[in-house]
Amino acid sequence: MERVNRMVAEKPVVIFSKSSCCMSYSIKSLFNEFGVNPAVYELDEIPRGGEIEQALLRLGCNPAVPAVFIGGEFIGGDNEIMSLHLRRSLKPMLKRAGALWFDDKVWHQQMTNEPSFIFNDSLELSYVVVEPSQPS
Repeated sequence: MERVNRMVAEKPVVIFSKSSCCMSYSIKSLFNEFGVNPAVYELDEIPRGGEIEQALLRLGCNPAVPAVFIGGEFIGGDNEIMSLHLRRSLKPMLKRAGALWFDDKVWHQQMTNEPSFIFNDSLELSYVVVEPSQPS
């Protein structure tokens, strides 16, 4: 348990994952879309990953992955993270933890050359495409 506590204190967002878990992949992708750079520990690839998985289960992570910690606090797995996102509570939580210091869809598109996928006020999935600005 002490090892998990040290790991979650390293960065504002820590994700315990398995490289073969599709839900872990989805959660990591969501954070990357926000511009958050979490510490990611792939339990099937790191030494003593099984011990960490058991510690996460004792903490109440069931299933053990994905397990997301924000600001050193266990937030939950995929269901909890997606629920927070849909309620528009995830980004403010990330900002308070110092993991997200901007909320700019234009920046994302300009940096990746991809549209940003967002939920509008009716929680319908849409995307934003911004034409590059022309120099004046």
